[in-house]
Amino acid sequence: MVKRALGILATVICLSQPSFAGVSAQGALSYGFFNRVSAGSGARLSSALLELKGGTGPAFNVAVGSLLLPTVAGDPLKNGANFATNGGGSRFGLLWGYLKIPAPGGFELSVGELTTNVGAELPATYSNPNVQFGLLWRAQPFIYKGVRLSKEEGRLNLYTEYDWGKGLGSSDSRAFGAGVGFNLSRGELGLNYFSVNGYKRMLDAVYTLPLSGGFSVTLNADYQWLVDSPSKRGEGVALYLTASGGAFSLPVRFEVVNEEAGSNIYGLSGGRAVSVTVTPTFKLNGWSEIRLEVSEVSASRPAFNGKSEVTSVAVEFTACF
Repeated sequence: MVKRALGILATVICLSQPSFAGVSAQGALSYGFFNRVSAGSGARLSSALLELKGGTGPAFNVAVGSLLLPTVAGDPLKNGANFATNGGGSRFGLLWGYLKIPAPGGFELSVGELTTNVGAELPATYSNPNVQFGLLWRAQPFIYKGVRLSKEEGRLNLYTEYDWGKGLGSSDSRAFGAGVGFNLSRGELGLNYFSVNGYKRMLDAVYTLPLSGGFSVTLNADYQWLVDSPSKRGEGVALYLTASGGAFSLPVRFEVVNEEAGSNIYGLSGGRAVSVTVTPTFKLNGWSEIRLEVSEVSASRPAFNGKSEVTSVAVEFTACF
């Protein structure tokens, strides 16, 4: 799928998956220092994750640990999404876990705590090109309880799902999603629809294109609107550019989002915001890397604790096991 492709393009560490008795394991520890101008600074464990995959016929995918979810526009030392870990990101537990069951007609049924197919960015910071999550990510679903029916048909990947629970905002939330992924001769394209009952609906597109010479491009575009007031809408575009050579890579993310007043789709209190994030990355060896990051967000209104601009700096070290 397109989301996984972005992670692979972003980094060359944390890809090996040693296997024992048919079960493969992959994990990582990340520690980061975050500084937000006018909001203080601090260091935190940003990822502690162990992912297990296995099985033939019925299969499983389980991840346990703790994740910090820093965003370019929020408090970098607090989580920016609703899921199993608490607001401080310090609780260790199940992150996601689901059973994959073969179904008639070549379909596959996934049941449990699912990771979303919407958007471009993956759950753990080290899996993404940038340390901090972007503006589009703040308005996208993340991890939630659900049932997903999927099928691969040639170059197509089809899915539909029914979801519920606090991962969607509240314990009584319900959602429906569907999408298709295209393995094109030039890159991958994913199209998604996601609807949360009584709240909002969204259309999402992700296109990833690896280029020669160590370059890659990913484009993520969203259009969202509120169920009870379709005129209250928001739209956003994120462009990810990565240049890689040897042990060094330079990911850059550009984002533009806009929302109608009263929609609060991107948490801006209406208006437009632009963000730029630059993340020089140094691969130390086959299992570790260090990343430096500078991000700047500028909004048309004072949407960030009374300010219209936010500047932040981050340093993150990741070790895989």
